[in-house]
Amino acid sequence: MNNYLEIDTLKKLYENNHSKGKVTDVLPFISSKTPKYNHLQWMNMIGELVKLITKVEVNYKNLPEDEYETNYNSLSLYVAESIECDDSDTREDLNKFIDEYLFNNTKINIVHPFLFNFISSEKTTNEENKYANFAYDVLLNETEVFSSFFNTKVTTDILNETIVNTLSEQITEKQKPRKPDFLGLIEDLSKLFTDDLKYLMKNTQYFNDSLPLLTNYYVFNYCCQLIYNFGDHRKDSYDNTKAFYYSLEWESLKTVRKAASGEFSYRNIKERAKLLFPQLHAQFQLSHSIFNLPDESDVRPFLTFSALRNKLELNDISEDDFMLNLHDWIKVYCEIQGVDQPDLPSTLNESLRTLTLSINKGMSQSTVKRYSSNIENIGKGVFLKSRGSLGFVFNLSHDLLMLLITVCVRDQRIPLKNLYIELEKRGISLDFSSKRELVKMLETHNLLDKKSDSGDAQYVKPIQ
Repeated sequence: MNNYLEIDTLKKLYENNHSKGKVTDVLPFISSKTPKYNHLQWMNMIGELVKLITKVEVNYKNLPEDEYETNYNSLSLYVAESIECDDSDTREDLNKFIDEYLFNNTKINIVHPFLFNFISSEKTTNEENKYANFAYDVLLNETEVFSSFFNTKVTTDILNETIVNTLSEQITEKQKPRKPDFLGLIEDLSKLFTDDLKYLMKNTQYFNDSLPLLTNYYVFNYCCQLIYNFGDHRKDSYDNTKAFYYSLEWESLKTVRKAASGEFSYRNIKERAKLLFPQLHAQFQLSHSIFNLPDESDVRPFLTFSALRNKLELNDISEDDFMLNLHDWIKVYCEIQGVDQPDLPSTLNESLRTLTLSINKGMSQSTVKRYSSNIENIGKGVFLKSRGSLGFVFNLSHDLLMLLITVCVRDQRIPLKNLYIELEKRGISLDFSSKRELVKMLETHNLLDKKSDSGDAQYVKPIQ
């Protein structure tokens, strides 16, 4: 029998703990501690993402300390000190003015795209950095146009010109080229995200205001897509985006609604997430196959369940032959981890599920639970809403819905039914009740041209 899995390599990886080996990652989730990344950290992540795009760093060491025992930000002081003043009173007034213009408490006001480079600081966490790397690797496929946008120093007034030119003195080039940390699996979402951002760039201030929300929605949606697919060893597919059922934040919700339960509800995503960490490691292990060779950096591409089946077909390897080799590894893994060996099934699909369940038994359940909780942590409060006994459900806030309508409709009015199609492309389905609430909202904002009660004769107008 041929050895398609590199079992000796896997033995070394799993004899002490669960190590993925040199395989490209696909999710930014953490398991070593309770995840903290949520909407409160969005801006720091956006700052790190922009610096990946522009390939610059900020030299914080040259920024001045506050000499006036106030809460002025060091960026504000740096800008203010570049302007000549006649006396200390004028200097204090200028410091205060610049600080109030540039900051809302400690949150920077993005009055110009260049300031995105200064959102994050030396206090940015590793978790925020990880999500920024993830968004860069899996969601952006055209970085040059965005780099020019965020690096621009063109302004329309003297104040912003002074701010941008002064702060640009603290920008330095990154020295080390960066290799991707994450493998993108859903090209449709990457293309849509890039196209949506390029459209929003037409209105600079709206882009500045919308970038954090849109980016984090796509990050959340992308993660939900992977969780859904990883939970199906037989039909995982990354060629099309799944549309999950969302409810509008202000509407009531009952158990019978599709957003409350069903295959494309958050309840199903949460259920599938319970085995997310074992499913991920099952695919890390399958990636150590002789037909999935490492690149020049000795890193293997992540092999999904469906990609494995494609590799077997491409290399003219029967599923039964590979399955027997997989059974050998399952036995070895169970012996290493000290868990009972399961009954070994007679099909590859069931064997893949058996591998996942065996890994789950060999893992710390607290670690498995922490890993699965990442998806709820990044969604709750914005993309997830607690609905009493129903638990968390997918949620569309007014701000998010208006933003999505903006990028779906763009510059020309479209039929209402086409809006639903565009939302589905971005991972959102609405049932009849939610569609009715959406129509009411569109009417309230005067965004609906209603020729008749027929959906075919209703058009959604551009927002911008």
